[in-house]
Amino acid sequence: MAFPVVESTATTGRTAAETTSPVSYPATVSPGALLVAIVRVPVAGAIGWPAGWNELVEDSSDASDDVTAFAWKAAAGTEDGLTFDVTHGNGKLAGIVYSITGAEDPAVQPPQLSTVATGTSATPDPASLTPAGGAKDYLWLWLGGWEGEQTSPPSGNPTNYSSPLGASTGTAAAITTNCRVASAQRNLNAASEDPGSWTISVSDDWTAYTLAVHPAPNSRRAQVSWAELEAPTAPRRAYVSWAELEVATAPRRAFVSWAELELPTAPRRGQVSWAELEAPGGDTTPQRTLMNVGT
Repeated sequence: MAFPVVESTATTGRTAAETTSPVSYPATVSPGALLVAIVRVPVAGAIGWPAGWNELVEDSSDASDDVTAFAWKAAAGTEDGLTFDVTHGNGKLAGIVYSITGAEDPAVQPPQLSTVATGTSATPDPASLTPAGGAKDYLWLWLGGWEGEQTSPPSGNPTNYSSPLGASTGTAAAITTNCRVASAQRNLNAASEDPGSWTISVSDDWTAYTLAVHPAPNSRRAQVSWAELEAPTAPRRAYVSWAELEVATAPRRAFVSWAELELPTAPRRGQVSWAELEAPGGDTTPQRTLMNVGT
């Protein structure tokens, strides 16, 4: 296995009260990438996600009236630099979105969250997490949100974590109308993880979680069950735009850059003998695979 890779991130800070907030997608989103989002709203009210997003948890158990929510989506690959609308109570919003390649198909194994940890202090500290499946090359995310107008992102990093991100609603109006979210990441092959605390600039009510992204299973060869062909003028070569792969026990998706066709009678469908795969994820080495694509 290989560690999932963060290919791009985006932060959103909405500084005026509203009930629908546009949240930014990362600038680069590959087809089949795993999108993971955290949002926090400094008022009570249910969080609503658009079609395709799957909520992991929605929590309001810290001492503020804020709501913190997490969700994931399997990317189509057309989201680059766009926004999606999140509905909520009438307030501001802070959010972070990750685009991650090389993750296990989330329809089979979605990212896993720890139980919630809450407190009122300057040291948010997520609970430990033991994901299903034992030790793997997990991508671990430190994820948290808090009420207030603290420095965003917090200075430094949680121990052993890097690439800190932060989003805030600014400082306008009362302190209780503002909030922050922050995150950091770590690659670690382990059966469990208990991240350390992260010091914020001013004590307030906080919520924190640990999230694990499962790596895609190893597979150097795959049987292709179906492919959409965009045949050019040469009858024995075709561009395969995408394919659904049956890898291990779960369908996978991969970009196929070219294929040599053994055509029976129809010029646009046939037996594909070999293809060079550019599989999404950390392993960018082209692979070769036997393909059987209709007749």
